[in-house]
Amino acid sequence: MAATGEEASAASNAFRALVANIGNQVTCIADLKLNTFSGVFAVVRDDNSGGKSKTGDYMLTMVLMDPSTTSTFNVSMFSKQKGHLPPCVKAGQIIKFSGLKIQSFNSKLQGLSNRQSLWKIFDVSSDSAFLNASDLDSQIARFLHMWYTRAAAIDYSAFNNSNKRNICTISKLKDARECFDLYCQVMQVLQQADGTGNMVILVSDFTKANFQNGVTLHESNCPLLYPVAEDALRVTLWDVGQDTRSLVPPSDIQRGSYLYLRNLFTKDGRDANGDTILEASLHSDRAEKSIGGRWQILDLDHLEVVKLRRRVEDQELQINRSSISGLSAASLTLTPAYIKLSRNIKEILDTTCVPTRFKFEARIVDHLPTQLEDFTRLICEYCGHSYLDNVACSKCGNQDTGRIQYMFSFLLGDDEGSFIPVILTGEDADKFLRFEARDLKTDRDALKRLHSALSVLFTVGREGQPRVSDSKKATFCVQSFQPMAPGSSVQFKLIATELIW
Repeated sequence: MAATGEEASAASNAFRALVANIGNQVTCIADLKLNTFSGVFAVVRDDNSGGKSKTGDYMLTMVLMDPSTTSTFNVSMFSKQKGHLPPCVKAGQIIKFSGLKIQSFNSKLQGLSNRQSLWKIFDVSSDSAFLNASDLDSQIARFLHMWYTRAAAIDYSAFNNSNKRNICTISKLKDARECFDLYCQVMQVLQQADGTGNMVILVSDFTKANFQNGVTLHESNCPLLYPVAEDALRVTLWDVGQDTRSLVPPSDIQRGSYLYLRNLFTKDGRDANGDTILEASLHSDRAEKSIGGRWQILDLDHLEVVKLRRRVEDQELQINRSSISGLSAASLTLTPAYIKLSRNIKEILDTTCVPTRFKFEARIVDHLPTQLEDFTRLICEYCGHSYLDNVACSKCGNQDTGRIQYMFSFLLGDDEGSFIPVILTGEDADKFLRFEARDLKTDRDALKRLHSALSVLFTVGREGQPRVSDSKKATFCVQSFQPMAPGSSVQFKLIATELIW
């Protein structure tokens, strides 16, 4: 639900007090004035990627918000050099601008960032020294992050701009001919992309639909991922066979994928009985390609994915067991219809396409953390941050008990002498080890079971011995992903190996 008036006022006052501590360097969005140069400290509202303007300059546009107002603020960044701009922005990122030119566009204030302007994106999603930094900028960034994550409850309609395409929830859709963006999860793929025509999917954001959608639980004799038939939206992706070199291949979209869909358009349709229903379509658009494409597959650590998963938990939705055999929860990485076979690790490390999945043979060379009892961590149920002790979350301060989750990594090596670090976490790690995470510091039986599971792959060293020896060759499946932090290199996670063969 949306924040109350008192909560919004308290957040606004607290934010203004923090901003006041740094003098006139930053202005709240509510206080920006036309024809001035101002600093802005705000949260990115939705994902976007850079492109080129009509004049050939590199550009990136974004929608910003802060607690001082329910109005959003658009910023356009331009540069002659691509490296002077962020490659992209993602919902929930915190950004600070200095020297923004405040101008008017379509009777609304807009920020213009050029080469004289300075910007900084704060990484609030990683375990870094930033989380404990005491400088004012870090304090403001942490406050904005907490305000935004609490806004898993924020009603997006409160931040919508009139006469502009906005992020929407399914609960807000009522009529045909609405243009909007949507964060959602795929409940079912009704029609696969064939390279020349269209693709049809059923999606949900786990909000209550207020329209007739003609969807049944057993659509096409294949159950939905979750029992949300009444709250699903049928989406047709048109022109998927056109030039989509800048987009994620449609074949990567599968049941369980988390998506950010841009430029959707609602329309009237007919169900099997001839009754009027509401559905949506998404067409190829040249302008949209220049600013990031038509769809984007999101990683599990994306803040909007955290919101979706929290709604599932709040509604106590259970996955339809018959929809995907062997899955115990939606957070498991689903195996696609294709796997790229690789002869060696070097080919994998040379990849630039994200996400891509690889199947290959290797041996485990080392592991982190160095101690097996540190292979599990507490995950805050509120903000998703990981921490070691059971006192309070080191990020948001939440004192509720977090859930135990695997979080460790292997260094894999092949016969060609190449090495690749891979991350194991969540239910993918559960599936790999074949038992759920436990507190390994207090549960000695669980620690022995972990020791036994790893002994299938290598000899676990005792104190004073190598951590890994006599490693056996095995087949692994990994997926590449791009962390949210600007400038981060491509990383790899081990996915549910046992589901592939």
